[in-house]
Amino acid sequence: MGIQQWFYSLLMRLRSFLRPSQADQELRDELREHLDQQIEANVAQGMSHEEARYAALCALGGITQI
Repeated sequence: MGIQQWFYSLLMRLRSFLRPSQADQELRDELREHLDQQIEANVAQGMSHEEARYAALCALGGITQI
């Protein structure tokens, strides 16, 4: 791990400690964005929206666990 990555990680952990609700919301937003992108990619491959959503959730490994 490089010094820049270590420093960035330290700052993110500190921010999460000081403002946990904001950090949680940002994480939820980021996960939702990744899920939406995967759903769009799956639909582009010919899946129905329901199949695409299910496949995207499986690919992420379950949002609840993350």
